[in-house]
Amino acid sequence: MPALKTQVDSAEAAYNNYRQSRGSLDLSLETQGILKSLVEVENAAVLLKQERDELRQNFTPEHPRIQAVDNKLARLNDRRKQFDGEVSRLPDTQQTVLRLARDVEVSNRLYTELLNTAQQLRVSKAGTVGDVRVIDSAAVARKPVGAGAAAILGIALLLGLLVSMVAIWVLRSLRVVVEDPEIIESQLGLPVYATVPHSKTEIELHRKARGGVGELLAVSYPQDDAVESLRGLRTTLHFALLDAQRNSLLITGSSPSLGKSFISKNLGAVLAQVDKRVVIVDADLRRGHLHQEFGLERAVGVSEYVSGQATLEDLLKTTMVPKLWVVTTGQIPPNPSELLMHPRFQVLLSELAARFDTVIVDAPPVLAVSDAAIIGRHVGATLMVARAGKHPVRELEQAVKRLNQAGVQVKGFVFNDLNVSRQNYRYGYKGYVYRYSYKT
Repeated sequence: MPALKTQVDSAEAAYNNYRQSRGSLDLSLETQGILKSLVEVENAAVLLKQERDELRQNFTPEHPRIQAVDNKLARLNDRRKQFDGEVSRLPDTQQTVLRLARDVEVSNRLYTELLNTAQQLRVSKAGTVGDVRVIDSAAVARKPVGAGAAAILGIALLLGLLVSMVAIWVLRSLRVVVEDPEIIESQLGLPVYATVPHSKTEIELHRKARGGVGELLAVSYPQDDAVESLRGLRTTLHFALLDAQRNSLLITGSSPSLGKSFISKNLGAVLAQVDKRVVIVDADLRRGHLHQEFGLERAVGVSEYVSGQATLEDLLKTTMVPKLWVVTTGQIPPNPSELLMHPRFQVLLSELAARFDTVIVDAPPVLAVSDAAIIGRHVGATLMVARAGKHPVRELEQAVKRLNQAGVQVKGFVFNDLNVSRQNYRYGYKGYVYRYSYKT
C-alpha cells in the first residue's frame, strides 16, 4: 500500500503539471470513452496477474487454471492493442492527457481496492475467535507412566520365546537331513545294525586329548550308552560275518566328520574285551589320525609295507587295550589310490586276516575319493557310518550306489550321534532308548 500510494501521488502530480503547462484541457467524449475502457482493461489485467501469482504458489504453469488465466490476459492484451490504435489517431496533446489520466485512474482504483481489502482483513482478524479450550489442567504424575520394568522384561522374554520357537520350526521344516534311522531302512532298503546315541563323555574326552594321547570311551567309561550300542553292534556283526569269506570289516562313510574313527577304535576295543584278537588298519592315507588316538607314531605303516620297506611284524603296534593292535598309515604317499591298488595291500589284508580274529579297516569317505571302493573288494563286509543331522538321504543313496558300481556290497549302516532328547516318542520300540546299567 505505501508503494501504491506513492505511485498515485506521482501520477496525479504529473497529470496536474501537464495541465498547468498546457492550460486547461478538456477531454472529448470520444477520448473519455477510450479512457474508461483503458482503465477497465488495466484493472482487469492487474487483478488477473494477482490471481495468477496466487495460483502459482500451488500449481505449475501447465495447470488448467493457470492456463485459463493466461488466456484471459492474452485477450485483454488484444483489447489494449485495439485501444492503443484508437489513441494513436488522436492529437498529441489528447494522447498525453489520456495517458496521464489513465495512470491516475488506474492507480486510484488499485489503491482504493487495496484499502477495502485491508479493512476487510482487519475486521476478519478482530472477529477471529479461538477454538481451543482448556478442559483440565495438567497434573504431574508421581509414578512412571506405562508398563513397569518387570512387565517389559516378561513381554520381551515371551516374545523371544515365541520367535525362537517359530525359527526352530522353520529351520526344522527346511532341513532335509536324516534324523531318524528308520528313513535309511525304508528308503535305502539296508539295515541299521546299531544306533549310537550322542555321548557328552566322548566330547569331553576328545577335548581333553587335544594335542595328546586320548582315552578310549569303551575302556574308560564302559557303561556309557554309546559303548552299550557298540556292544550290540558286536553281537550283530558276529552273526553277520558268519557267512563271509573273510573276517575283515570295512568302515567308511559318505563324507568326512561322521565319526568313522570313533566307531572303528571303540568297536575294536569292545571286540578285544571278549577275548578276540583285533587289529585296526588306518587305510586313510590322506588324513589318517588313528595313531594320535593311541599315542603312536605314524611312521612304519601301510605305505612302508606296500612299498616293500617293512615287514608285517614292523607294522603291528600294541595299544593300551589287551589283544588290540593298530596298523598306522605310515608316511603320507603322493598317490594313495594307486598304493591301495597294489597287490601287496591285498596281501597285507590277507596276512592280517590269517593272524587275527577280526580286521577293522578305517577308510576315507566314499564320495570324496575312490579309496573305499578299492578296499571294499578285499574285505568280508562293508559298513557305512551315517551321522544324525549331517547329510540328506540322497547323499547316502549316492554313496551306496558308488560302492555297488565298484562291486562292493554294503552290508548295513551304523547310525551315529543320535540326539535322544530331540527324538519324538512314538508308538513302537524304535522310538525309545532304554538305559539299563549296574546298580550298587
